[in-house]
Amino acid sequence: MSYNKLTPQEKDIIEDKGTEAPFTGEYDDFYKDGRYICKKCNAHLGHEFKGEHLTEKDTRHCVNSLSIRFIPSG
Repeated sequence: MSYNKLTPQEKDIIEDKGTEAPFTGEYDDFYKDGRYICKKCNAHLGHEFKGEHLTEKDTRHCVNSLSIRFIPSG
């Protein structure tokens, strides 16, 4: 199986479990119809935060834009 070639920043996030700075990702404030897929099998997509009391379920998910690829509908 062949994998996509990763930039150093993508490698840091996808393979080394790094993270993007908040609100800087390509898909922040992004509202187009389509689907998101990971750039590499078993990629680290983001982090789960619990206990911050910021949401009704007390859980927040942060997904790294550099870990995913957007495929527009149609």
